[in-house]
Amino acid sequence: MFKDEHGNDVSLRDVALPNRPIILVPAYLGCKHMCNSVIDGVCDAAKQLIKENGYVAGVDYTIIVFSFDPKEKPPQALAYQRRWVTEYGRKEGEAGWRFLVGTQESIDTVCN
Repeated sequence: MFKDEHGNDVSLRDVALPNRPIILVPAYLGCKHMCNSVIDGVCDAAKQLIKENGYVAGVDYTIIVFSFDPKEKPPQALAYQRRWVTEYGRKEGEAGWRFLVGTQESIDTVCN
């Protein structure tokens, strides 16, 4: 179990679209270097999927970014979601880009 951007308890299954692919991205939300570059690359790829195939996050697939720092909290996840949904530039982005935080046990379960 994780907490979503609004502090709700959720599983990965809860935030993914049913029967659709997910892009799972581990990242430190407070990172200003490599993690931002990775998420920026995911955003660029998501924009390219729209151009090339018409695939839209929140309709055709879900991007789930989860923090692998158990000290990060839902307000950080919400700030990140707002930033990247704005950058993505699609109304479906809020449903398609999820940012989660969790306990060390939850993080370890997904990473392992």
